[in-house]
Amino acid sequence: MKYLFLMVLSFLLLAQAVPAQSSLCNEICGFYYGCLEQNAPRKLSAEEKTKVKAGCLNSCKKHSQAVSACFDTHKNQCKPFNACIVSAYNANKK
Repeated sequence: MKYLFLMVLSFLLLAQAVPAQSSLCNEICGFYYGCLEQNAPRKLSAEEKTKVKAGCLNSCKKHSQAVSACFDTHKNQCKPFNACIVSAYNANKK
């Protein structure tokens, strides 16, 4: 499980910046951040929290269709939501 969260975190931090934040991305990232806080192997520093939130919003805007589909399908389910995002990311890498 740690590997999954670290993989998703890496993906979010490496995403390119995209302007503007939609309310859906704010909702999705709030959910993601809550999952990360609950399941992280250690407490995140203030700097890490800022990077996670910014990375999530940027990734959400860049990949809004895939992220929204994962969120709609797995709302309120941390593990399945993260697995869905990882699967979508891996599918786009090919």
